[in-house]
Amino acid sequence: MSTARIKRVADAIRGIKDFHATGRQLPPKASHREAYNQGTIQAAGEQIGLSAEAARQARQLADPQGGYTTTELRELCAFIKDTQPDQDDALPVLGKTHLIRLLSVPKSRRAALQRAAVKGAWSTARLESEIAAKCGTRREGGRKRQVPHDVVGLLVQLEGACEGWRRLLAAVDQAATEEKVGHAVLADLPEDVRRHARAAGRAVAALQEAVTDELAERRPNRLVRQPFREVVDEEEGGTKTAVSRSGR
Repeated sequence: MSTARIKRVADAIRGIKDFHATGRQLPPKASHREAYNQGTIQAAGEQIGLSAEAARQARQLADPQGGYTTTELRELCAFIKDTQPDQDDALPVLGKTHLIRLLSVPKSRRAALQRAAVKGAWSTARLESEIAAKCGTRREGGRKRQVPHDVVGLLVQLEGACEGWRRLLAAVDQAATEEKVGHAVLADLPEDVRRHARAAGRAVAALQEAVTDELAERRPNRLVRQPFREVVDEEEGGTKTAVSRSGR
């Protein structure tokens, strides 16, 4: 084990414990949602230098029912300390961001998942993927999505969601003849799933174009980032999404 790895693990454990301790300082509430809506968490967070979001996460982490008791946290930190110093220096170390992701997993299923994350030195992206695979995309915990009050704000949110989906599709939609890039691609999935994913991609592309056009009408001076373009996937006989290299 390297000195640098030992230090990274120690820093991560310290960060977890400090964040949990911060959560215990926040006022207990019967409902996290109620506390958030009343501004209690925001006010308490500001007193200790945290944003409302960070304060909410710290409070959830320290919640004995849905988060971690002091004993549970101590056992997890001990497992991290015993396991992760011996891993390769380049691998991720489980930290408070991982635990925030794990809060969305029911306690009855969390222990096995977090042990696997520690032993496998998972990144937060890998952990999120494993959570989605095991628990689905709708999970316990988490804050209700904040929807903008104005039309322009909603359009911007829709545009961002569309772009996120299209960038994901661009990263995984490869023809079978293309060189593998070290991660799963659509070609690895059943034909029916590939077909629906590409159909969704075309629908999202149309939605993004309509949203962007509407934003251009409402905000004529608004800067537009590089657009996407559709290229033909000859093997599948369809289209796939890619990022255009030319601006507009």
